[in-house]
Amino acid sequence: MGKPMTSARNEEKMERKTSRTSLEAAKLIRQASIELMKKNAKLYKELENR
Repeated sequence: MGKPMTSARNEEKMERKTSRTSLEAAKLIRQASIELMKKNAKLYKELENR
């Protein structure tokens, strides 16, 4: 429980870094899922046309 004050400052810095990277990751995930949905839609159309 007795943590030195410097570690709190370092944790805050890390948190800022991780929140930025998680935003970038969320953007990439959204992009990938949109691409997957487009591919799935194309595949479903091909199946319907058979």
